[in-house]
Amino acid sequence: MNPSAPDDMSAFAGEIQKMAQSGSFNPFSLIAGETRFHSVFLAPFSPTLREHLARFLADGTGPLEDVAKSLQSQGASAVEAQAQARQMFSAAQGMLVVVMAGDHGLSTIPQLNFGHLEDGYCDHAVQACGANFPAGPELRAALTELKAKAMGNTGWPNLIAGPGAGSKVDTFWLGLAAMLVEGLDEGFTSLNGAGFERVRDLAHWIGAAIRDSSRDSGKKLDEDAAVLTARCHLVAGEAEAAAGCLDHLLTEDADADGLAELVVHLSDAAIRQGIPVPAAAWLDTFIPKFEQLFGTCYELRIARFKLLAAAAVPTERLLDAANQLFAANKKSARQDLTREPIWRVVVAPDANLETAAAAELIGKPATFVAKRLEQGTIPFHRQVVAGQPDHVRIPEAALKSWLAVMQAHKLLD
Repeated sequence: MNPSAPDDMSAFAGEIQKMAQSGSFNPFSLIAGETRFHSVFLAPFSPTLREHLARFLADGTGPLEDVAKSLQSQGASAVEAQAQARQMFSAAQGMLVVVMAGDHGLSTIPQLNFGHLEDGYCDHAVQACGANFPAGPELRAALTELKAKAMGNTGWPNLIAGPGAGSKVDTFWLGLAAMLVEGLDEGFTSLNGAGFERVRDLAHWIGAAIRDSSRDSGKKLDEDAAVLTARCHLVAGEAEAAAGCLDHLLTEDADADGLAELVVHLSDAAIRQGIPVPAAAWLDTFIPKFEQLFGTCYELRIARFKLLAAAAVPTERLLDAANQLFAANKKSARQDLTREPIWRVVVAPDANLETAAAAELIGKPATFVAKRLEQGTIPFHRQVVAGQPDHVRIPEAALKSWLAVMQAHKLLD
């Protein structure tokens, strides 16, 4: 029997949450793991989901197309499935996000919200957390608290509730930032795989909430808060916002060495997490401002160079970055470019070379390439394969850029 288009959007959302639990609908699927209920909040659409919604409503394609396919597999015709999915997505006004916390970091269960927290919707929100969810009563109580706040005209980013919410909004969001960053640093949270969009969305909400809360209160972020927020923006791919977090620390009275050290730490973290592109874009704006106040800073320039190498940028851009290194400190530049492991590529390369082909390209013996691969002083990409040793490859485009830098500054032995 074909389902009819529902009048109760909460009930229809509940059907979508059932798809989430079965794993057939990736945007709303649950991250598995030993966790505890931390909090729940209401938020605007993330940029990623807003883009997905706009695409589906425009032509019925994109990641959210899976919703219509799931409805069709349950008996609806293709036309009915599209109509029902469009009805739901058109009615959605934001997101209800359940936050789970544990030793492995944070995970989320995001759900569409339709502008209310009526009992039927809240029932489905609890059910969406799974049959074995251990904190159903706590979540139901938090949703009741959240509804009371919303009815009292509380708005974003203050619509938070749950055992981890606390009484101070800024403390809550900074706490989430710290847990997210810690999970990334410890390797428990990944920006790869099926859950990366949830991590990116959470990072966006945290960064936006801290920004808006700080603006509303008139308080400036201290150094630790600024760094945490900048890292969340970088995870979300928001380079301009990340730069804005640290700009207010750039004053004549700032500790230049300490600030540079923080920025280098952020850059190294961006490489570890595989997001060198937004971090490099951020440093493009930060370094000139820093050097205008404190003079040339080789440490920041080499941090930027490492990001560009990790992103496998075009040769001209990498050559320009190398030139800036030599302009700042010729001796250190020669040392770093030839003897330090700064050439790791973290973006997926278009084409790779075997050792013999790489040796032929640069006009050196295969032993030369093999030795530098071992040292990390030639471009390499480490491909992680589950249950197997990492596969180390030589990205062709990055190797050509490396060769151009070596030749331009006469660095080849």
